[in-house]
Amino acid sequence: MRFLGLACAIALAGCNSLLSLDDSTDATRDGDHDGIADDRDNCAHVANPDQTDTDLDGFGDACDTLSCPPDAMGRPTSTNRDVDRDGVDDGCDPCPIGPNDDEDGDGVPDGCDVCPSIADPTQTDTDKDNVGDACDLDGGREQRLFFDGFTSGDHGWVGQAWKVEAGELHPTIGTGLSVANAVVTTLGWYVIVGLDLPATSVDLAGAWINLNDIDGNQYYCRISYSTAASGWVVEGQVADVMPQFTPTSSATFAGNRRLTLRASMPDDALHCEVLELPAESIVVPFRVERPLGFVVSLEDDDVAIGFTSVEVVH
Repeated sequence: MRFLGLACAIALAGCNSLLSLDDSTDATRDGDHDGIADDRDNCAHVANPDQTDTDLDGFGDACDTLSCPPDAMGRPTSTNRDVDRDGVDDGCDPCPIGPNDDEDGDGVPDGCDVCPSIADPTQTDTDKDNVGDACDLDGGREQRLFFDGFTSGDHGWVGQAWKVEAGELHPTIGTGLSVANAVVTTLGWYVIVGLDLPATSVDLAGAWINLNDIDGNQYYCRISYSTAASGWVVEGQVADVMPQFTPTSSATFAGNRRLTLRASMPDDALHCEVLELPAESIVVPFRVERPLGFVVSLEDDDVAIGFTSVEVVH
């Protein structure tokens, strides 16, 4: 009987050793063979005999994929989290919930900017709806449905006929692009796009915001090139049973620049504006009274024109 008990004890000890269940060896186990026991090794699976831990977060530099420098008092700031998956530790990420790019150049990262398309360094948001006062058209409670600055982040909504490169969206063939199935409703909505315009183009070529209502009518807010005027113009169009063009403003503006085009509906008319050039703003009367909703898409028939950002708020 004593022999059987001894055999069982030996067998159990062997299994414990094989399955790393033997606590008695923790103080000497060294899985990465760097001379530091696993229970004291700040990188137990990566050899690092020097145990360097620059950010003092308990993870050695050799295996620390997220890192932040200590603060002025020498205290660790690293959280070892990356909520927005941008490769920057949340402890030192300027915007831990979204892209750190700054499309409007106001010093606030796009992902945390209450007006990512319009420079707004004060970030005032009186009604606390995350749509800042600088871009809130009616002061009501709006919702930002979509923003893409075409730098970092996921552009999975972009179709195969379009491409994102060098921070811009371009068509590869002439076709429309739905903006992530965005639908704007009620008064107070707007769609803003940044545009990188070439110096010239062929006559009437341009880029525009396309709005389709539930009755099949189409509304356009467009920048196009006019060879007769030797410059770019902004225009609005209502295209229903009897298409009509709203006359463009008399002035033209030069290309080879970036501009911001906004289509909005603060009242019962479509407002089409170049924000850098207030004099170019035009208003297009609607043929239907207060449509219930518009599907938002982009159009571009000159591959030299690039969209630098798209934002949808309603």
